[in-house]
Amino acid sequence: MRRLWSPAAVAAVGAVLLALLWLVVHGVVPALDLWVADAVAAADSTLLDRVASIWTRLGDTPVAVGIAAGLTAARAARRDLRGAAFVALPVTVAMTATAGLKLLSTRGRPEVGAQLEDTFAWPSGHSTAGLVVALVVVLVVAHRGRAWRPTAAVVLPVGLGVGVSRVLLSVHWVTDVLAGWLVAVIAVAFVLAVLPDGWLPDGLRAGRAPAPGDDPTPRDRPA
Repeated sequence: MRRLWSPAAVAAVGAVLLALLWLVVHGVVPALDLWVADAVAAADSTLLDRVASIWTRLGDTPVAVGIAAGLTAARAARRDLRGAAFVALPVTVAMTATAGLKLLSTRGRPEVGAQLEDTFAWPSGHSTAGLVVALVVVLVVAHRGRAWRPTAAVVLPVGLGVGVSRVLLSVHWVTDVLAGWLVAVIAVAFVLAVLPDGWLPDGLRAGRAPAPGDDPTPRDRPA
C-alpha cells in the first residue's frame, strides 16, 4: 500500500525547512521578507489590523492546546485511541519542533514585532499551531469515515489565516510564517508515515482500490 505521506515526501519538505534554517542562522533576510514587510507597512489599514488582531488569537498557545486537548479527550472518552492519536501526536511533535527550532535560529523579529514580543521569530509558533490544529481536525473527520474535503475547505483557510495575521500585524517575517506552516505539515506527515497501516484513516489512504469482498463501511469507529 502506498501511503499518502511517504518518507520521501517528508524528507523533501524537511529539506526545504533546513534550507530556510540555514538562511536564518547565517543572518540572511530574504528579499521576500523585506518586500512583504514594506507592502504591509504601506497598506496601513486599521480595519485589516483589527481583523488580524482577532484572527491571530486562534494561534495563541492556550487556545491551540485547549482545542487539541478537547478533541483528544473527546475521542479518548469514546475509547477511540486512533482518533485521539491523530490529534495528540501531530500537535505535540509540531509544538516541540517549533520550540527547538526557535532556539536554534535565534532570529529577531521585525521592528514592530520586537516591541511586542520577546521570543525568537523563526519559525512562527502561531502559524504552526493554527495549521496543525486545522490539519488534525481534518484527520479526525477522515478517521470517522466522513467526507473530509468539505471540512478541509473550511478549516484549512482558518488555520492558514493565523499565519497571515502574523505578517499583517508585523510581528513576524513572512519566512517565519512559511517555516511554521512547514513544521505543521511535516509533523502531520511524520505521524502518518510512522503509524501502522491499520491506524491510517481510510479516506487518506492512496494507491489501493477496494478488493472484491472488502467491506466498504467504516469499522471500529465510534460515532
